[in-house]
Amino acid sequence: MTPKKGAVVLLKEETKNKSLWKLGRVIGSIRGRDAVVRGLRLKLGNGNIVERPLQLVCDMEIGGEDDAVELNPMAKEFVPVGRPTRKTKTEALNQIKGVRMYEDEEN
Repeated sequence: MTPKKGAVVLLKEETKNKSLWKLGRVIGSIRGRDAVVRGLRLKLGNGNIVERPLQLVCDMEIGGEDDAVELNPMAKEFVPVGRPTRKTKTEALNQIKGVRMYEDEEN
């Protein structure tokens, strides 16, 4: 099955480590003279558009879904819970401020 428009795919490369492969989003398909899909037109993260044959594309099976999602109008707005500040963090910030003040006094 070929990835649909909007799907996220991996671009296969020489290296075996898949975490180093580039990600792309399908923006179109390339058809041969027999009207069969032979490749994909992809947009990379840096904005470049490339064309790759189907053999060099691995579908991640995320994104590109056409299913409309209905949102719950009664749902509360998400508010992330903040972490309490750590004592060491505040001490480090105070030391940095002290160093800055000392450097300003010297100048």
